[in-house]
Amino acid sequence: MIVGFWLISAWAGMIALVVALGRDATNYTIYRLKRKENKYKITRWDTASIIIWVSVLVAVSMPTVDGWISSFAIAATIIFSIAIWQKSIVVFRLSSIVVNVMWGVYMWDINNVSGLYLRGVLLAATLIGLVVYLRQLRYTNKHEAI
Repeated sequence: MIVGFWLISAWAGMIALVVALGRDATNYTIYRLKRKENKYKITRWDTASIIIWVSVLVAVSMPTVDGWISSFAIAATIIFSIAIWQKSIVVFRLSSIVVNVMWGVYMWDINNVSGLYLRGVLLAATLIGLVVYLRQLRYTNKHEAI
């Protein structure tokens, strides 16, 4: 998608995805280096990483914003960065719904039909995943009380 955004001069989306790629590589590296007992805890490295990457995203993307809808790509990337930083599955899934809608609006604005289709599929998958997770959670909690 980075190349696609570059080809249609959708600079805000391109910058957001480039920074997200760096963020994901950093998060993966931090996760791999964590001790086993800290894998699912927020550490200083996690906090430093989120602060640095959100700051980089804001600093680099501000010159590329062309209208308020193009800021949706930046805002969606910030929301998703925070969502993957924290450790709650429900918060992650709920924020994924917001993020996919925001990216969908951005795709509509830049006339990216394939990107709009992709975001629709991701939104549907997120909603299905959230429903399945909440049902499993309810089922588990109901039977634990017995």
